Amino acid sequence: MLGLQRFTELDERYAYAAIVERWSEHGAKAGSHTQPGALAHILLGALVRGGMLIASSPEPRTTRDEVSATMRECSRTRHTSGEGKDFDFDVDSGR
Repeated sequence: MLGLQRFTELDERYAYAAIVERWSEHGAKAGSHTQPGALAHILLGALVRGGMLIASSPEPRTTRDEVSATMRECSRTRHTSGEGKDFDFDVDSGR
């Protein structure tokens, strides 16, 4: 099992840059003033806490579904790109 420090290190190495890149692209199109680096740290922290909640739950499948639905809702932005699409944090979505 990965400890929090190692998990954070892996996030910083692999996920952080992808989130910053995607939010920077979207933010430029939407005229957003959100700081991509700060947003990436906040999102990664929320995902880690969500994972911890699932891992410690007596009903992990139910908790996973609740955490997943909540993260999807939180990741929706009120800003839209010039194409009218909501920002999507799925880095494998083909942009």
